[in-house]
Amino acid sequence: MSLSLLQRVRDDLNTAGLLDGYVQRFYRWIDTDMKSGQIILFRMSGTYGPGAHVIQRPDVSIQLLCDPDQVTQGDTRMLAILRHFRSNFEIASTNGDAFNVVPLGGYDGPRYLQNNRALFDLRLRCMVEDM
Repeated sequence: MSLSLLQRVRDDLNTAGLLDGYVQRFYRWIDTDMKSGQIILFRMSGTYGPGAHVIQRPDVSIQLLCDPDQVTQGDTRMLAILRHFRSNFEIASTNGDAFNVVPLGGYDGPRYLQNNRALFDLRLRCMVEDM
């Protein structure tokens, strides 16, 4: 379920035009990502909300990695993503399962790597129906 969940979150942001200019990754960075470019990473954050046998509440992490001269734009983009999920918490599903996304507070960042690239992080709580 994790990859399909991450893809649904990604697809929702893509439909909203919030991924333009960002290379998309799932689960992990690659070595070249640490050097340059605007990257967005989708991964399961490792902590999960309460669940039941039908409804689960997994957490998803969205991270933006920006070049030093793109920090303001990265901050603006992450704020737009946060606002998107605050106002559009229900994502359309193709297979009929329930799917809601709620930000777990604000986003973190920028935090800086040794090479001055900026990192922003947002965590989402998703509600999905296990079918």
